[in-house]
Amino acid sequence: MFEIPQETEALTELGELRQWVCWKMLKEKNKVPFNAMTGKPASSTRQDSWTDFNTAVNEVIGMKNCNSSEPYTGIGFVFTASDPYVGVDLDKCISTSGHIEQWALDIIKDLDSYTELSPSGKGFHIFVRGDKPHSGCKTNKFSKVEIYSKERYFTFTGNHWEGTPECINARQDALDRTYYKHVASKEDVKAERVQTASAVDVSLLPAVPLPALKFGALLTNDRKFAKSWNHERTDMSDQSNSGYDLSLLTIACKAGWTDQELHALLIAHRSEQGDPDKAHREDYALRQISLAKNAKNKDLKDTEVEKYQDIEAVRGGEPREVLAVLSETLGISIERIIKRGKEDAVYYFVIDGEEALIGNSIDIFNFVTVKRRILDFTLLVVRDISRKRWDNMMNIAVSIIEDDPEYMLTRKIEIMESVVEYLQRRTLFSGDEWKVGLESDEPFRKDDRVWLHCNRMLMYMSNMPGGDKSLTKAKLQTKLREIGFTRKVFCFERKGIPTSRSYWGSPSSFDYKCESSKP
Repeated sequence: MFEIPQETEALTELGELRQWVCWKMLKEKNKVPFNAMTGKPASSTRQDSWTDFNTAVNEVIGMKNCNSSEPYTGIGFVFTASDPYVGVDLDKCISTSGHIEQWALDIIKDLDSYTELSPSGKGFHIFVRGDKPHSGCKTNKFSKVEIYSKERYFTFTGNHWEGTPECINARQDALDRTYYKHVASKEDVKAERVQTASAVDVSLLPAVPLPALKFGALLTNDRKFAKSWNHERTDMSDQSNSGYDLSLLTIACKAGWTDQELHALLIAHRSEQGDPDKAHREDYALRQISLAKNAKNKDLKDTEVEKYQDIEAVRGGEPREVLAVLSETLGISIERIIKRGKEDAVYYFVIDGEEALIGNSIDIFNFVTVKRRILDFTLLVVRDISRKRWDNMMNIAVSIIEDDPEYMLTRKIEIMESVVEYLQRRTLFSGDEWKVGLESDEPFRKDDRVWLHCNRMLMYMSNMPGGDKSLTKAKLQTKLREIGFTRKVFCFERKGIPTSRSYWGSPSSFDYKCESSKP
């Protein structure tokens, strides 16, 4: 029997996306997805066959559009190339006695992200943020571990596995470990070994003099090396010091220079440009030399080197450095990135003094959305880049995002005022009558805290004159969290039947006084 998924941060996040389907178990095809709006089969590659979370849930419950005698079994979430989510499926790892195999426990612990029981109760579904290292999804048809990031849907039970996070975490390193240990093909493993072999050993980077003979030979005989040293490369769009760093290191690496010599070249180039400190930063030097060695191993042409340049070169750098690389990559001038809000934050790019609304935390990692929003607000068309490069870029850029404290203060005041206004228009039950409020979804006072029912408050705020019709339950819950409210489930009996209510309680410092009034 279908049960409405438990409320978790993961569900709140995923529930905002229109990437949901219904599914039913068909003997010949196993778990088949269906369009909740039409009752027709859905596709994990066709967006018009998906719907929002509430529509999918209501359809499973009501079966209004089901065109078959078989009822829907549950709901499912569709992974796409534009979202940041990866699904890890652990199959047949729970015995009939409830014993969980150790390999599955190890993966769950390592990934440390939202985990739920599968519909069969014999496996787990884990949701993480990250990029799947390679295209493979499973070793073979008998594999017990499968990893998907696009063109696939996961059944979603909401049966959260206790002890795992209720939120979806970014776990790229753990995801890589899981992939290469349980899913990767021999070709994937070989490619990873080649990349690992090109890594730079910290011990190989002591300060050594620039090899004068080798440097002079390249400066004299290699035209591109000389132009890179003098910052005269017209074929490079990235004219920053970091861009020329990588160009020089790549050419020297192909010429057979050692790691120590490459580091000396980096120091010399930065000294020439009046910025020697960055070359002495171990993290920066290691990244640049590693990128150059990878470019050599992959046999990239010199004209391709710049495309291989990663924003990692400015990790930990000054905001101006990060913004400069971001601006150069997109072909526009981004002056600031502003965040307003907390858990339901919205982000703005300041472009030529004007604020361009990008959207929420999901939108800002979706390059297609960012490109569209910038066009809408500024009429500027940014350069196309890969999804992976954009993800890398934003993972670095988050360190320079500016909070708007004035906005946050104003927002909290507005939220508090809306809560007080709601309470003033309801009956606030207290003392021995608090259970009357609980059973009728009305607010009540208990244990020096004021408790309110989220659905009832949402109905009031949406239907009041001038109310916010776009307000959702998830957004309202976020607002309540911002002013210190916490969620609790109250269990009680109604006419001898056990039931429960989910309420949100104020912080103990909440000093609201209200006389009872009729609703």
